[in-house]
Amino acid sequence: MNYHIIIQDKFFNDYIEDIYRIHEEHNNVILVRGEKGGSSFFRTERPVEYIGKNSHEISERLLRINPDDHIIVAWYDLFIGEIICKLNLPNKLFVYPLGADFYGEPEWWHDKWVYDPMTYRKYLRTEMYPRFFSKRPWRWYRGYRWFIFKHEMKKQYLQKLETIKRIDYIIMPEHSLRSYEFVKSIYPSLKARRVCGTFNQNVDKAINYGLKPIPNENEPMKILLGNSSDPTGNHLDAIKFLCNRLERNSEIFCLLSYGDTASRDWTMEYGKRVFGERFHPILDYMQRDEFVSFMQSMDVVIMYHNRSQAAGNVMTAITLGKPVFMKPNSTLFSNVQSIGVSSVYSVQQIGVCNIRETIKEAQSNRQHNISLIESEYSDETRLKHLKALLCQ
Repeated sequence: MNYHIIIQDKFFNDYIEDIYRIHEEHNNVILVRGEKGGSSFFRTERPVEYIGKNSHEISERLLRINPDDHIIVAWYDLFIGEIICKLNLPNKLFVYPLGADFYGEPEWWHDKWVYDPMTYRKYLRTEMYPRFFSKRPWRWYRGYRWFIFKHEMKKQYLQKLETIKRIDYIIMPEHSLRSYEFVKSIYPSLKARRVCGTFNQNVDKAINYGLKPIPNENEPMKILLGNSSDPTGNHLDAIKFLCNRLERNSEIFCLLSYGDTASRDWTMEYGKRVFGERFHPILDYMQRDEFVSFMQSMDVVIMYHNRSQAAGNVMTAITLGKPVFMKPNSTLFSNVQSIGVSSVYSVQQIGVCNIRETIKEAQSNRQHNISLIESEYSDETRLKHLKALLCQ
């Protein structure tokens, strides 16, 4: 039996359905953290078990799992990792790394490489200082609080190392060696073996769409920026970088429908200040069909994050024949290139390359890119890997 510990997020609606698609529902139990209705993004009619939020409730449930059963965790944060470690469970542990559960903990431990300068300064002023430091003027007090804060971060990092060490198998796409090596570089305790697996990346839906006509010189270019309002998207730095590199009539669409509300607000304010009415914040969450249709209406996709995220958006865009500009230091950039896909470009090429020629190149390479992406992200491949994982 497999016990899946998940959070209430959009990824898991299709993940649960995938288990039914491969007819393994009788050998799998879905344990959902929190209470029913805890998130509007999580929607399923399938039987699931809500295990609450506190460690006592979750521990009691995990202790009822047989020693030979497997535990599969998606969102392996310090909270759930410490519960599993303290219980000293003998079960094999499989983990889907989702991003922030590995790169966002301990909070502020990874900040210097995750955030770009402008976003980092804003996040410090609006998140860190109000939460951790008093407004009292005494310098000795602020210095004392900073010492305590750094000590606590180090303590949490050491705890994180122990929870990472507990993982037996880490579930990643086949061409994700760069991501695995990077995780190991920041958590040297990682000993887990890689096994293949991924979530629905919209590839099969996107294949059915035709190519969007390339806008002529007088038509505005539609630019999609980012994937959420999480500050690790570095939207402020991206807007500053793009302001003099895009065509004057370009329309910028920024996905801000979920994530950090403070980051959403300051991104909207700065985007409007720089681009005026040409900046369009997308605040309503879209279901898969609507989202793929929206992506089809874009001409270019730009991701400005440093850590790996937005794989589904990137794969959808490439499948639709869009050029995707990313930072080369993102492991997702390396992973996509390792497949052989030719439509990912460094963000530094924006303002240097002929954007219309780049769109034309991405469209001409679309079928070749689809054949490469299908080998790893198609419904058939995804379900085959899930079947192999659940039947170990």
